[in-house]
Amino acid sequence: MERYPVIIGGEARGELRVTLNGLFTVFELETDRAEGVVRFSVYGGGREGPLGVAAPRGGKLYLRRRFSAAQLRDFPQTIDYAAPSGEPAEKKEEPASPPQPASQPAPQPEETEDDLLWFSTPEGVLTAFDGRQSLIAVPSDAPGAPRGIRRVIGGREYVVFPGYPGRK
Repeated sequence: MERYPVIIGGEARGELRVTLNGLFTVFELETDRAEGVVRFSVYGGGREGPLGVAAPRGGKLYLRRRFSAAQLRDFPQTIDYAAPSGEPAEKKEEPASPPQPASQPAPQPEETEDDLLWFSTPEGVLTAFDGRQSLIAVPSDAPGAPRGIRRVIGGREYVVFPGYPGRK
């Protein structure tokens, strides 16, 4: 899980949590502001990625959205913070804790020569069967690519993770 500040009026007023759920990226935003409804976006690298509308819930504003890799194509590659849409703002003060990924950086891929036969889908995802389970490989540079074991297949870096167990 990654955490980012929610900036409103130049101040950190909440938190955005970003997690992976299968092939989807889930954005969950919560602020201490509870008036009305507000449309939020993520900002980073001079780009804006619209998240949607947060609504009052339990005395706070809350938003939860799930995006596929295709939906994240135009989002910033690196998120700095979330803020009301159309209002990119420089932070006046740093949040209590800087955004940090919950896990350690992914290991660098190694060029592997295995005897697996990889099949490509129209979306660019690869699949293979290793005799026990299926494997899924997503291009590591795809927006919203999941974290996992990185390996180079056919000269391109992929994130590889297990799929479904084989039938006995």
